[in-house]
Amino acid sequence: MAAAKKKINKWAISVAMVVTVLAVWLSFRAVEWQVVRKTFAQANYFWVALALANSLFGVYAMGWRWRILLRPKEKIPMSSLFRLNIIGQYANILMPARTGEVVRAYIAARDSGISGGFILGTIAIERIFDFMVFLTLWLCMPSFFAFSKGQGISFLVFMLGGVAILLLAVFVFRPGPFINLTRWITKVLPERFREKVYLQIDNLSEAFVLLQKPMVFLAIAAITFALILNMFLTNLFMFQAFHFKLPLWAGLFLILVRQTGDLPPAMPGRIGIFEYTVILALAAFSVERSAALSFGIMLHIVAYVPKIILGSIYGVRLGLKDNPSPARERARTAGETK
Repeated sequence: MAAAKKKINKWAISVAMVVTVLAVWLSFRAVEWQVVRKTFAQANYFWVALALANSLFGVYAMGWRWRILLRPKEKIPMSSLFRLNIIGQYANILMPARTGEVVRAYIAARDSGISGGFILGTIAIERIFDFMVFLTLWLCMPSFFAFSKGQGISFLVFMLGGVAILLLAVFVFRPGPFINLTRWITKVLPERFREKVYLQIDNLSEAFVLLQKPMVFLAIAAITFALILNMFLTNLFMFQAFHFKLPLWAGLFLILVRQTGDLPPAMPGRIGIFEYTVILALAAFSVERSAALSFGIMLHIVAYVPKIILGSIYGVRLGLKDNPSPARERARTAGETK
């Protein structure tokens, strides 16, 4: 088993290296470096700074959504949630397979005393809402292109978006079939592992029960759309910085293409892939390749570098230092009292 896992890891690393090298080549080929230098020199760095601040505020705003989901167990300060989200994104940037979600769940469970299964359930809710919103926006995107060319908005496309939202509602309010399917699939596991999986499923179910409260469901949905708006504003600020005269919805299209670019495996930092997805997105609006590369490099810096710096700092404080949290200290004191 260990040998097979090691072989799979080698293949994953090899694929990630190939994808990264190919993306770097595609990004930097046929580039006019004089145009790149000129584009950087003419950029308005006030708007870049505004985009950077807005990007970090988006990470803080993620804590509002997570806090609502965690509130039944413990009221965690927003400052702590900000640090945990930064660490999660830091790990996602530097490690493969969205390891950051596991990292922030582990640290949150360790420092709060909340069960890891429940925390993973809240993170699963976040990812499901994100996926459904992005799916809906992708389904609606052809209508934006058609509308920009005076062809009208497709009713069918928006109907498909409504179906995506309906599926989310069914998953939330009728989770039984999904849970039963998971239990049936895990029957192939040895009994001792199966019991642990069942326990985690129960914890996950407990987290999803929260969404059956209409106000909680609406709050999570509203914050999810607000987070997309935050990313949208970051792109608009960057368009201003580089003097790109693009339609407003170009910022939304850039978000969707960039998120799709996060799907294939890549080396840490997604160097090359980030820039190439930006070039592809801006090519749809006839932005010159070298200027698009300059924009992509700066957007990459804005999106990743502050999180890497803060993640390194917070990682030492929350991950490596083993100072007991108030929740764990209360649990230890209670145990000694008994």
